Amino acid sequence: MPALRIKSLVVYGFILLCGVFISFIFTQGPFSNLTLQLLALVTIGYTFIQFLARKTKLTNKPIIDAFLLTFFVHLILFSSGGLSSPAFFLIYFLLFGIALLFDPTSAVILAFISSFFLFTSRSGELLADFLSLSSLFLIAPLAQIFGSQYINLTLSEQKNSLLTKTKDLLEKEVNQQEDVVLTWTSDELKTHLKSIYTKLNSISTNTQSYVEKAEIEEALNELRQLLASAEEMKKKVEK
Repeated sequence: MPALRIKSLVVYGFILLCGVFISFIFTQGPFSNLTLQLLALVTIGYTFIQFLARKTKLTNKPIIDAFLLTFFVHLILFSSGGLSSPAFFLIYFLLFGIALLFDPTSAVILAFISSFFLFTSRSGELLADFLSLSSLFLIAPLAQIFGSQYINLTLSEQKNSLLTKTKDLLEKEVNQQEDVVLTWTSDELKTHLKSIYTKLNSISTNTQSYVEKAEIEEALNELRQLLASAEEMKKKVEK
């Protein structure tokens, strides 16, 4: 695994850990009765960030989204029973979301972080809690695979888009070159050749030397062939 990716995973893991840890501390502290108000505040903040992102370019938007979503979901879980919470299914969606926002492996990292804090705050039966944790580790690899496939699909689409743009540029350049060749063949080359042919023909008519006439006739034949070749080239380019 490249060092850059490892560094990114460490940063992503720290962000996810902060989201889970802060929500855990809040629900265990003296202000746990304000959970509903905090959820409303996080919702408003998240909505504002989405609105702001449409107006400006937020380079850290995926990080902010991942932190707020992680904090929001775990705040609901810790305040409603942890592993036995009726909203436990929300963490499944969170794992898929994190796999798309961050590196797909981040979903597995979040599963470990969440399982530790959820098990610490467990209040239900051991078997039921164990089954909930087991489902968490079954969903995490699926989220990782889904995220990897999504990234590969996105890269393929970007590659196809780039190839299409390159093809269009090449076609445009070829058309421009064809226009240049046609213009030069039709106008400049043929005009000069016809002018030279006319002058040589006039000289051939007025000269009395047999040798000079033969040389001029040879030059005229070469000019005729060159004119015919230019005309053929023009037809080929037009096709």
